[in-house]
Amino acid sequence: MKIINKYIIKNFINNFFVYFVISTILLLLNYLYQIINSLIVHKTDLIIAVKLCLFLIPSVFSLTIPIAILTSVLLTFSTLNETRELVTIQTMGVRKSFYTINFVFLSILLTIIVFYFNTTFVPKSYRTFRKTFINYVIAKPTINFNNNLISIKNKKIVYKKIVEQKENKFSLTNIYIYSPIENTNIIQTIYAERADVCSDINSNIIFNLQNGKIIIFEKTLPTQITYLDFNEYKFIIYSDQINKIVSESTNLRELTNKELKYEFEKTSILNYKKYILSEYFLRYTISLSIIVFMIIGILIGTKIKKNAKPLSFIFTIVFVLVYYFLLIGSISVIENANFNPKFTTAAIIMQIPNIFSLILAYVLYIMI
Repeated sequence: MKIINKYIIKNFINNFFVYFVISTILLLLNYLYQIINSLIVHKTDLIIAVKLCLFLIPSVFSLTIPIAILTSVLLTFSTLNETRELVTIQTMGVRKSFYTINFVFLSILLTIIVFYFNTTFVPKSYRTFRKTFINYVIAKPTINFNNNLISIKNKKIVYKKIVEQKENKFSLTNIYIYSPIENTNIIQTIYAERADVCSDINSNIIFNLQNGKIIIFEKTLPTQITYLDFNEYKFIIYSDQINKIVSESTNLRELTNKELKYEFEKTSILNYKKYILSEYFLRYTISLSIIVFMIIGILIGTKIKKNAKPLSFIFTIVFVLVYYFLLIGSISVIENANFNPKFTTAAIIMQIPNIFSLILAYVLYIMI
């Protein structure tokens, strides 16, 4: 009996990993297409581009896991049915519930894991993705060197002229930097005959100063002055000190469910409450879809007797499309409701895709 379970589960795992990887790559390419223009226009570093992909992957996983489960379960049982292996197993006196119950338990375990994944880990990952995308792609900090005087926070930079300019790299002559040290009375003034200016991968502005002097004194003791000569000196203005051209407004996808609940309780804006509820329960709905898709795969897969692969893919596409449109409809009902939404009401409405999909699968199971 254990051999039968191992054989069926092994087929399922093989199918799952293949279609999980395929669906993840396809969906990730779709996401990347949406940001590729910005990456090209702003000439983003390769390291930042790789980080963006890694931060985006968890959001993709939350969608591809249920789809891969539906495809792999349908394909596993339909293939076993087509090759008459299920019939052979049943003639041996093995009941269908014996080898399907393991899949139900597996789906419950995965759902519990994905609950945490979708409600906590994915929002945090998306928050990091969006912050990185805004700070280092869309609003990559730069300094306007068209003027001879530059003010950045409490720093002032004066130079005579630009002698060389290549993309975001500049060479300046006769540069003066007035730089008070924060939270102290110490003033630092730097002079250099030449400065090569560029930005690093973290968008910090780096001044490579050559042949100059540093004058340091304290406001309360102006007569005590320190002079330092240098051949080479590096002065850095960190990206968080430079004004960004894009404001970082909060996106609900960035908030964990705990944070969403707090937002719901503190706001009095009705429409905002609706958006919070739709986002809050969307994550639960997608998590529960694992159990729903597992049951659908078992019901329909054990009924397919011919053309296992093509029919499995067709049923997968049909159920995913139906589920998607029902999900969009449920979200629309909550967000456009004329009444003050409550947690219980929103929870029931957002479960319509799961309930309807199970009913549809049962009807098809009886008809096939």
